[in-house]
Amino acid sequence: MKHIFLTFIILLAFQSCSTKFDVNSFSKNRWFLRTWTANKLPPRASASLKFELNNKISGNAFCNSFGGTVKITDSSIKFDRIFSTKKFCEGLSEFESKFLEDLQKIDSAKVAGGKLTLCIKGVRIMTFTEPR
Repeated sequence: MKHIFLTFIILLAFQSCSTKFDVNSFSKNRWFLRTWTANKLPPRASASLKFELNNKISGNAFCNSFGGTVKITDSSIKFDRIFSTKKFCEGLSEFESKFLEDLQKIDSAKVAGGKLTLCIKGVRIMTFTEPR
């Protein structure tokens, strides 16, 4: 019984980003990072993500602005060619580097209930919300 329950929990975790999604559901507005698995968010800075026309993205990585490209299909998402400005912001460079590194590893996503969930191999890594 214990093994069945554990298997069920693991399957739920892998299902968190495996649903099909509509490309148009991403481009409503700017998304704001609310949770980042295994990473503490800096207390006085925020990160955002916006899906632009022509498969472009833009956003803020806690201090610096960033941009890049995105390829979205009905079951996968891939961020690529990410670049950022290089302003110095004390205490934030480590967060920015890890955030942009994780973003490039994302392979699936889910949009539901005003939340954008980004995953790597079915495991939730980041959750963004729409502006309030």
